[in-house]
Amino acid sequence: MFLPISFFQFPNDPIALVEWFVASAILVVVITLLYVYVLNKSPPPEGLTVSKLEASPEATQHALDPNPLLVRAEVALKNNNLNEAVESSAEAVSLCLTGLIDKQSGPVAPGLGLSDLAYLVQTRAKSAPQIADPAYQLSNLRLKAAQNQAIDLQQASWAVTFAKWLLQTIQGDQIKF
Repeated sequence: MFLPISFFQFPNDPIALVEWFVASAILVVVITLLYVYVLNKSPPPEGLTVSKLEASPEATQHALDPNPLLVRAEVALKNNNLNEAVESSAEAVSLCLTGLIDKQSGPVAPGLGLSDLAYLVQTRAKSAPQIADPAYQLSNLRLKAAQNQAIDLQQASWAVTFAKWLLQTIQGDQIKF
């Protein structure tokens, strides 16, 4: 088949514009497929990741009451054990959110992280404070603590304060489903 206009030569011609658009779309599809292929063939990242940390058995084995975890976080903060304070706070937040979802809509699927739980609460609740972003920040801080990266007193204090605030918010029935 012979086209009366050569490919990609007349950019102001409607047919040439369509040719450029189709070529661009094909290029995007090919690059996306290559990216997906390479991503599927590459090994998973080494070391701790948020998903590995939250899927670990220690993350799923916690008490039913978040208060002991908060007390442990406050004691760790006072003793300048910042990593323990962040980890205990994250466990308490996870427990609070899991309990809230369990109470409202049944058991939570295992393996959900802090961000996922906060997103579920925020989207399912009729009125809920914005907790997805702080939960994401806490999750990243938890990963940082698990990787023994430096955490300062302000970050650890924020983690404990957020966990206490969330527990008070839930206990005060300020999240309505």
